[in-house]
Amino acid sequence: MPKALTEAQRDGYLRDGLAFPVAALSVVEAQRYRSACDQLEVRLGGKPRTIEVRQMHLHWNWAHELATHPVIVAHGSSPNLSDEKRVGFVIRFVTPDAGPVHGRPAGLLARGTDTFGHFSLAEPPRATDETEALEAMRVSAQQHLDVVLENLKHAAR
Repeated sequence: MPKALTEAQRDGYLRDGLAFPVAALSVVEAQRYRSACDQLEVRLGGKPRTIEVRQMHLHWNWAHELATHPVIVAHGSSPNLSDEKRVGFVIRFVTPDAGPVHGRPAGLLARGTDTFGHFSLAEPPRATDETEALEAMRVSAQQHLDVVLENLKHAAR
């Protein structure tokens, strides 16, 4: 896939403030990620609960290369009328100076240097045993949830 917008996409962005559609994955890449996602679902014994797959980008190499957009971008799609499931994947980006009220949630440094220490920096995922990666994902998902809940408690005070 190209790493730059086409001239038409660039013009659309300048005119409308967004570039759409932007193909993020080739058909082969999409099939590979879908297969990896299906295999993870089998290992989890069915459709995973949100807590089971939170922070998955910290532990699975294949989950690290998906397309992203800012949370403020309006997005949606028509109902899924096919027999194929629709897969969504969310990563939230923050700058290192934006810190939580409580705790140090795990994060992966996308670029640059973290001089603030507000996050517990994780290493990029390595090719490891799937059982090890699955357990690490479950542990970090629980730690993430604990930090989120603690921050909500502090915000309510």
